[in-house]
Formats: sequence, structure tokens, C-alpha cells
Amino acid sequence: MKKIIIAGLMSLVIISCSSPQTIVLNDGSVIKTKDEPKFNKRTKYYEYEDVEGNRGSVNSKSVKLIQPEGAEIPEGIIAEEQKEEVVAEPVEAPVAEPEAATKEDAVTEVVEEETVE
Repeated sequence: MKKIIIAGLMSLVIISCSSPQTIVLNDGSVIKTKDEPKFNKRTKYYEYEDVEGNRGSVNSKSVKLIQPEGAEIPEGIIAEEQKEEVVAEPVEAPVAEPEAATKEDAVTEVVEEETVE
């Protein structure tokens, strides 16, 4: 009997750890997350993992509402034509742009192209 009670309590703990959330943005789009988004005080962004496992973040100024998944979204929060689910884009490190040619480089290239006979 103790094993059944312990197994039930363990299941309850595991279930309570995950709380899928719905993020509604100001533009009406919806993001479904695996767990409650974490607010980063330094960047002022909510960081989350969507239901497909992609990590993403959204500016707190763009967020209209965050609530548990399955809870009814109040009327007027989302326009009918804007009820679309947003899938997080994978975050990539910025790629360094190639350095622009300096005036000296441009002059050197022109001189090298001219041939004197």
C-alpha cells in the first residue's frame, strides 16, 4: 500500500513541475510554451521553450497576456483574424559582417588594374 501512495505522490510532483502556458502578444499572435516563461530582469525579455522544444524570447513590451494553457482568453484580447500560433525561431549567434574596404584598398585595386605599356 505504501508503494502505491509513494508512486501517486511522485506522479503528482512530476505533473506539478510542468505548467504549459500561453503567451498572447500585442499583435494578437499566440505562443504556446512547455512551461512558465522566465523573466530576465537584465534584458527585459521573457525566455521560454515552445511545445516543439525550440527556445525563444520575446520583449516584455510585446506581451499582452501570459496564462496557463487551456484557460479561456478574455474577449477582445485577440482579434479573430489574428488567432495564429507562433513557432519560435531557433536563436542563432550573430554573424560578423565582412569589413568594408577602405579608401586605400580601393586606390590600390585601381592602380593594380591599370597597366602601363
